[in-house]
Amino acid sequence: MAADNAACCCETQRAIERGFADTNYNLATQSCDTRRAIADSTRDIIDSNNAGVRSILDFLTQDKIASLQAENQTLKFAASQQAQNSYLVSQLREPCPIPAYFVPNPNCCYDARVVYGNSCCGSNYNF
Repeated sequence: MAADNAACCCETQRAIERGFADTNYNLATQSCDTRRAIADSTRDIIDSNNAGVRSILDFLTQDKIASLQAENQTLKFAASQQAQNSYLVSQLREPCPIPAYFVPNPNCCYDARVVYGNSCCGSNYNF
């Protein structure tokens, strides 16, 4: 009976130890799962936040690009209109000849004293 009692006591002790070991294992597993769930949730929140910021920045970038393209197009139209107006005004103005190339004026800087001397037709009149 003493042997049965000792065996029962050992089995009970082993069952208790096994129970504690199982409990410790379950607690460790649950703790790991809890940490993983928290880390995953945190990563999901950060990813969602980053995606939101990225979409806002993409929207602002596209809006800025669109406004710059519209302004560029407006400036191109204004420049084209100005060139067209300038051309029309030049064509509709009083007709005046436009030389193909410029020739210096032959009468410019002309000094008769150099050509005819210091007098005009033999007289002493100075120019």
